[in-house]
Amino acid sequence: MGRPSIIKHAKNRGEIEAALLGNLGLEWISARFGVSVSTLRRHRERLFASLAGDIQEASAIAPTEYVERLEEIADGLRRVRNRAESTNDNASVVRASAAEAQVIRDLIDRLGIDDSDTADSLRDAQAIFKAIKRIVVNSPETGRELVAILRDQKAPESLQIAAQRLAEANLTPTLEGNSNV
Repeated sequence: MGRPSIIKHAKNRGEIEAALLGNLGLEWISARFGVSVSTLRRHRERLFASLAGDIQEASAIAPTEYVERLEEIADGLRRVRNRAESTNDNASVVRASAAEAQVIRDLIDRLGIDDSDTADSLRDAQAIFKAIKRIVVNSPETGRELVAILRDQKAPESLQIAAQRLAEANLTPTLEGNSNV
C-alpha cells in the first residue's frame, strides 16, 4: 500500500484542488501551498480521473450534489483568489478570478439559470412558503411533523429554525390570534 496522500488530508485541500482544477500552474500552486510539484501532479491526475468517473455517472448524480460540488470548487477558487489578493500577487488574482468565473459560468449554464428563472423560482418559493405557513399555523401537529422531516432531510439549519419558530408561534396565544397568515 502506498503512502497516504498529503493533499487528501490537508486542511486547505479544497483550495489546492480548486487551484489544480483552475489550471493555475503547478509551480505556483507548489509555492503557494508548500506541496511538491510531483505530489501536485499525482493528485491532479487522480482528481481528473475521479472527475471523469463522476462525469460518466452524472446521470446518476442528483442535480443538487452536482451543484454542491461546483459550489465547493468556486468557493475554493475564491479562497485562492483572496489569499493571492492578501499577498498582492496580481497575476495569481487574475488567474484565480478567471478560473472562478469559469466555474460559475459552468454552474449557470448547466442549470440553465437566467434572471427570469430566478425570479420565477423566488415567486414559487414564496407561494409555497405562504401555503405551508397557513397549514402549520392551523395545525401545530403538522408543524412539528414538518420540523422533524426537515431535520431528517438535513435541510439548512436556517430553514429548520424558521419552521420551528412557525410551529411554536401557533402554540403561543397572541393578541391578534393566528389570523394574520
